[in-house]
Amino acid sequence: MRSILLVASLIIGSVGVAQQSFSLQQAMEYAAIHSYKTQLSEQEVLSAKAKVNETIGSGLPQINANGSYQNFIKQPVQIVPAEFFGGNEGEFESVVFGTKQNLSADITATQLIFDGSYLVGLKAAQQVTKFFELQKEKSVNDVKKEVADAYFMALVASRSNDILKESLDVFKKLKQDRRAMYEEGFASETDADQMDINYNNLKANVEYTTVQMNIAIMLLKFRMGIKQDQEIILTDPLDNYTKSLPVTQNDVNLKNTVDFQLAAHNITLQNLNRKALQAQYLPSLNGFFTHQQQSFANEFNFFGSEAEYYPSTLFGINIKIPIFSSLNKHYKIKQAKIEEFKSKITTLQVREGLILDYKNAEANLIYNFNNFKNQEANLELAKRIQKKTLIKFEEGMASSFEVSQSESQFLDAQNTYTQATLNYLQSIAKLKQVTNQF
Repeated sequence: MRSILLVASLIIGSVGVAQQSFSLQQAMEYAAIHSYKTQLSEQEVLSAKAKVNETIGSGLPQINANGSYQNFIKQPVQIVPAEFFGGNEGEFESVVFGTKQNLSADITATQLIFDGSYLVGLKAAQQVTKFFELQKEKSVNDVKKEVADAYFMALVASRSNDILKESLDVFKKLKQDRRAMYEEGFASETDADQMDINYNNLKANVEYTTVQMNIAIMLLKFRMGIKQDQEIILTDPLDNYTKSLPVTQNDVNLKNTVDFQLAAHNITLQNLNRKALQAQYLPSLNGFFTHQQQSFANEFNFFGSEAEYYPSTLFGINIKIPIFSSLNKHYKIKQAKIEEFKSKITTLQVREGLILDYKNAEANLIYNFNNFKNQEANLELAKRIQKKTLIKFEEGMASSFEVSQSESQFLDAQNTYTQATLNYLQSIAKLKQVTNQF
């Protein structure tokens, strides 16, 4: 039996590319950092943290500066009673007020003093960050499951490839011997042709499992976040996972799983959304301070020594008191309460769904383990039958048809064993995913 350690001999772009070796645990830990899915989740967390800082910043002092320059190509004319200038009563004169050019600049500072929506929004932003951190944890858990599935696929394909290669070596020698016997007149052409067919069938199966092995490795690299031109070696033997049934925990607390925590956290977010809407009934209070400088002239000499600037400074407080919104806020709050109640129902649904998933995963694990053991035994029996049939064939006690039957039975047993092995290993990964035990 060849070593089950699998070397991924894919199309390598450069002979000098360094190899990396991974156990299953190392592969999952690598993927938890480098996979595309977890990298995107990390960016969501960073974005949520930036949103918290943005919300905090909106409640801190805001300072803005403004500048304005005006040049009247045609100054506006005003009409005033002529008697202001000693004229006749009832008559009017046209006059121009102000200068042709004006320059002004001001700086204003504002400070939020009280806003109920801001306080609730700050809490909500912090909870959203926690929500995305939980989402990242879920992504990591899912990625580890995907990596485990691909890792197991590669190991199983390698084992299948080894089994078929052993049989192929036997049939290659048998084919050559039978062809030589036919040419010497000691065997029929039918027997020689049948051995060629048997050999070609086995060779095709070996080539197929080699392709499957390479595909599994490529899939594993993709899920780990490794470039396809990087060569990797899998160091875990398949026997590490097939010797015995893993011990399952009867007292698994599914409330600790990330799926339940996400559902429960959604209740908190919906509660804060309702409170934010209710806070809109409260008044908001803002303070401000403004300083302004203005200069007036008929010529552009605002930066000369003769320019005069006229300052003004003020501060004040703005208060906004909601009085009536045509029940708009009332019905928004009512909808928020409904969403909050729905999130509570969803949490109960998730909890019961997790219990169901756990029971199914546990039952499938036990079934798939027993089926794997049965198919493993069947494969050994098929190999034994094939070996005995080949011995009888060489001694002239069995026909080429019987050899073909034993080979077909062996290939069927091998295919069934391969699928049973993969089902069993993936059911291990599924149980770990459901219970958040990766």
